[in-house]
Amino acid sequence: MQPTIVAEARHRRSRPPSTRWYRLCGLVVLAGLAAAGGWWAWAVTANHYAIEEFARGAVRGPFPTPPELGPYVASFQGRVEVRGSGPHTLWAEGTCMSCAGITTERYRERTLDVAVIDGQGQPLDIRPPPSEWVFNSGAGREGRALYVVEVPEPGTYGVRWWVDVEDFDQRMPTSLALGEGVGLPARILRPMLAIAGAGVLAAVGLALLTRWRRQRWYRRRAELATAPFLPR
Repeated sequence: MQPTIVAEARHRRSRPPSTRWYRLCGLVVLAGLAAAGGWWAWAVTANHYAIEEFARGAVRGPFPTPPELGPYVASFQGRVEVRGSGPHTLWAEGTCMSCAGITTERYRERTLDVAVIDGQGQPLDIRPPPSEWVFNSGAGREGRALYVVEVPEPGTYGVRWWVDVEDFDQRMPTSLALGEGVGLPARILRPMLAIAGAGVLAAVGLALLTRWRRQRWYRRRAELATAPFLPR
């Protein structure tokens, strides 16, 4: 009996968990949203500067192509000055490319020839990127990551891309560019959702824990209050 009396005495002196914890849940949600906004600002800025540093110079034009390829061939050609080494992404750039509804994979399927050639006339290793990358600068300029190229050293490289455009919309890419690295420095949407979602989940978990603790406190109080053997 003695431990139960002591427990009741302690419980009477205690207070239920404060409802201020619920306010903290709101602050956690706001912190998650603020962190997501901070990620958006950093990622947009980092990607913008990366896009501005692209090595450009290969454009679409009336370049000669083999007759056997047919009349519906868009040819891109030019020379670009690369300032770094390692993996680089070959980008197709244009205006309102998404308006045409043509996916990057479809561009690759219609590719007749693509090459990045060094100063000795040797083609570099080229492969599709491990994941899809696109960008929209907000000023009408868009880009699609076509391939990843292994650049051995800084220098001037020739770029060539022939693509079959027989039934493509007129909104085709207008130029090619090489950007350092694979894709862009940062993803934007998915990390933002992950950060904001983590804040929401943490807030929900804290709210549920607070509710459980308060329910347990009041349940314990009711049990002690109805115990017949305790002195009143």
